[in-house]
Amino acid sequence: MPPSGSGARGRARSGRCRGAPSLQGALRGLYALALLLALAVAVLGALAFRKVDSISSRISSAQACYEERLLRIQEDLQALGEWPGPAPGEAFSRCSSSRE
Repeated sequence: MPPSGSGARGRARSGRCRGAPSLQGALRGLYALALLLALAVAVLGALAFRKVDSISSRISSAQACYEERLLRIQEDLQALGEWPGPAPGEAFSRCSSSRE
């Protein structure tokens, strides 16, 4: 009888061994999926960083342009202030008195 008992045990072990490769394949698939997801996150993160960097540079460029315009307007206003015209308060008082 011992040969039949060892044969039954051998079959049970071989059944376990047959199931193990499918488990190993499933684990490999999960590892591959996790690696793929990590790679996708890294690529999307890099793309998002580039887009934010591009937007930031455009904003700083626009800010520099507007600062230059403001400086020119300030210079023009200072040049107008040197012009011998009515004082700023007088011009407003004339407008408010003419409305009344």
